[in-house]
Amino acid sequence: MDSTRISSNQLGALIIGFVLGSSVILSPGLNAGSASWLTVITGVALASPIVAVIIKLSSVYPGKTLVEINDLVLGPIGGKLFSLLYLWYFFHLGALVLNDIADFISSIMPTTPYPVFLVVTAAVVIYLSRNGIEVMARCSSVIVFYSFLFILIVLILMFNHIDLANFLPISSISIRDFLKASYEVTVFPFGDIIVFTMLIGFINDRNKTSSTIVTALIICTIYGTLFNSIAVAGLGNLMESAIYPGYNMVRRIDIYSIITRVDIIGASANLTLGILKTSVTLYAVSLGCAQMFKLRTSAPLVLPIGTLMILMSLIQFDSVIHNLVFHEKTYIYYAPFFQAFLPLVTLLMYLLKQHLPSEKSKSVA
Repeated sequence: MDSTRISSNQLGALIIGFVLGSSVILSPGLNAGSASWLTVITGVALASPIVAVIIKLSSVYPGKTLVEINDLVLGPIGGKLFSLLYLWYFFHLGALVLNDIADFISSIMPTTPYPVFLVVTAAVVIYLSRNGIEVMARCSSVIVFYSFLFILIVLILMFNHIDLANFLPISSISIRDFLKASYEVTVFPFGDIIVFTMLIGFINDRNKTSSTIVTALIICTIYGTLFNSIAVAGLGNLMESAIYPGYNMVRRIDIYSIITRVDIIGASANLTLGILKTSVTLYAVSLGCAQMFKLRTSAPLVLPIGTLMILMSLIQFDSVIHNLVFHEKTYIYYAPFFQAFLPLVTLLMYLLKQHLPSEKSKSVA
């Protein structure tokens, strides 16, 4: 298996790029209106139990992936069953992100056939995944840096379009609707971090695992809050009618007809972050399958699994509207089973085994 090790900073950059991923395309939480910026903060707070479970499992089984942990805690049969469920979710998540990317690019260049974007994007994803975790980690450091640089440039260039009155009234939606929007942010994108149970073991300084994860999520929260705040201040009521609010916000930038078409930079940032997220999911699935079947390396599995992701992306939705409806109506109830319920069961089984007398103590007694 892959014996590569990455630094804590690289793991943090990988988590940041993964969490932002397609969320900068779909902009979760913006349906909360003027309170959209607050949904990010509430969403990450609601996701903290999931993060706590991930940190606990990685600390009691250092250097182990989720597939290996399942076998140790649940046994060879129960562990394999749980691992198959996880791998299905990681695979489906990768196909969903591929779909998000292709739909987004198709909206920009509608005359080009949709499968072209899908295949080209997947080719880059497969190349990254096949080169391993170290290559993805190095790429994530560069991608995340330029993404933050981009959001800073947008903040400066959007100054003339920002209207702070768009934040009022703060109570523009009911508490129930606000909590629903925050829950959506919890599931997507913060809940997707469960994928990193397959990758945390690659960190070279395991003492920094928990601090790295927490710091990365804090940075993601700051980024998401700032991004949603700019969208609220710059778009106002236009957020409700835009399919891709973040992209439409950037398209409005026009400084004396000199600085225009900044949306190309925004689209590039969205594309690279989405590719990074899909690469992580594909690598996690390939690694998990290789460990389940006791293979020496996961590299030969990347291409066939990546091809299956392309096929899944082609058949799962008829249009971008069906994709958005699935995220809003189905994914927020489908994903928590894999993000929260299964990891919690694994942790509870581990705690139960710790309190049960071992076979050795029974024989001594």
